[in-house]
Amino acid sequence: MINSREILDIVDDRLNFKSTLIAFQIPIEAWHSIIEDQTTADAIIDRLIHDSIDLKLEGESYRKLKAIGNDTNQN
Repeated sequence: MINSREILDIVDDRLNFKSTLIAFQIPIEAWHSIIEDQTTADAIIDRLIHDSIDLKLEGESYRKLKAIGNDTNQN
């Protein structure tokens, strides 16, 4: 499990002062399943999505496509 208090402290320290970029493979809707304390999860999510831009990337991973390309080149 994630140490949610440390994440909340970091997000709180940066809130309204600095930009914060989060890259995560789990959608925000599923964060409650990995953060034990639901109240802390709500606080983290609220602070991160307030005035945020959410970019969702879709498609195959570049590494996966590159690996497939290397496999076909070796045959």
